[in-house]
Amino acid sequence: LRDVTSETEAEMTRKLKNLEKEASVVQEIQIQNDKLRENFEMAESQIEDLKQRLDEAMGAEDMIEQLSEKNSTLFQGELNDELEENHSETEKQLQADINAKDNRIRGHQKKIDTLEENLADYENTILQFRELVTHLQGDLEQLRQKEESQGGIGSQSQTVMNLNYQLQSTAMKAQAKAIDLELRKLDALQANDNLTMVQPYLPDGYFKTDNDSVQCLLLVKRLSFKAELMNKHLEQQYGVSEKIAQGTFAAELVSICEVRQKLGWFGDMAKRFTSFIEGCSVESFIKMGQVYHDLLGTERRLNNWVEQLRKEELKELE
Repeated sequence: LRDVTSETEAEMTRKLKNLEKEASVVQEIQIQNDKLRENFEMAESQIEDLKQRLDEAMGAEDMIEQLSEKNSTLFQGELNDELEENHSETEKQLQADINAKDNRIRGHQKKIDTLEENLADYENTILQFRELVTHLQGDLEQLRQKEESQGGIGSQSQTVMNLNYQLQSTAMKAQAKAIDLELRKLDALQANDNLTMVQPYLPDGYFKTDNDSVQCLLLVKRLSFKAELMNKHLEQQYGVSEKIAQGTFAAELVSICEVRQKLGWFGDMAKRFTSFIEGCSVESFIKMGQVYHDLLGTERRLNNWVEQLRKEELKELE
């Protein structure tokens, strides 16, 4: 029982250190959150400036009307048409700038809300895990005292097993939270990439020729990210490096290594596609739009595996 207790304490200490490392990642996310807030405030300032420019343009419209009345006898038709066209172009340009800034603000605000929600959930999970570890340590100390005074090993061993099961269940929930956090981080990065790519394509022709190609580029980036995500969590879940260092080569470990090797190959292939699309000619880029619809099924299968990994239901042999 002492050996089991010592191993349990060591395992809890290791998991607590891992959670503290993850807490440092949360701090980095908080820093990113602060930067996004600064960008949000800057965008608001730019919108106020654009609104002021629009007000000035409205004032210029009044001046144009006065000048039109004074010179109606000389330039009745031509001058009015020219002034109206200039005013219309200026108003359209200002309105387009305001709409673009509004879209960026909504995108930044959405990312800020998502990161704040993830941060709160993650901090709550870490706090609960620490409280559980403290509680289990107290229970283990009581078991030691009972063992020394009563020697009731059977019931105490069962209690230790129950406590260990609770600890494992909490660790599984923490892993699911970590996967959700990284997937949401991917969504935020994808939204920012999509906004940056779409902004230069204001004409309607963009949606007819370039939209599928841009979506294809974003899709292969997602495939690469999710493959690396699965690879990393399989390593953490099964402790592959540690078992290999110990010389343990069970059948399950071999299967995990094969899965990780295939995921690594798949992720590298997606990165090659990404590099090609980002550097190819315009003609080749437009043709890549045809690949987008072919790869949607691949992403759905990968999403299914990620969900199974998150729920601890992934069957590596299959």
